Amino acid sequence: MSKKITVRAVIINNNEIVLLLRRKLKRGKLLEYYALPGGHLEKDETKEECVIREIKEELNINIDIKDFLGIVEKKNKIDYIYKCEWLSGDLLLGGEEKEQNNPNNYYEIQRISIEDLDNINIYPENFTIIKKALRKE
Repeated sequence: MSKKITVRAVIINNNEIVLLLRRKLKRGKLLEYYALPGGHLEKDETKEECVIREIKEELNINIDIKDFLGIVEKKNKIDYIYKCEWLSGDLLLGGEEKEQNNPNNYYEIQRISIEDLDNINIYPENFTIIKKALRKE
């Protein structure tokens, strides 16, 4: 079985990171954590085109890719992660995240202060990649 390819964006703006707060019911337990925005690569799409499209769909903003931060490989997918600059637009949840949003599968855009990163529930690999992006400031 081949792994799904996804792209993620680390968007740093005014000493804040743009993240998605996720709450989902999994096996009867409510999980809450922060995730990097992004999504799945479509056929005949480059990874760079995908991250720009996904961020426009999910967050309603236009971005510019500044740097490739690395790859995070998981059991069933591979995340390609990019450092991106917020060019224009106002944050507004859209796309599949808005369509599928419900109490058992909740998405909310959050702007988290860089100083507060140590105090949120985020996957360690995402925390590491955000720290890498901050070092490249």
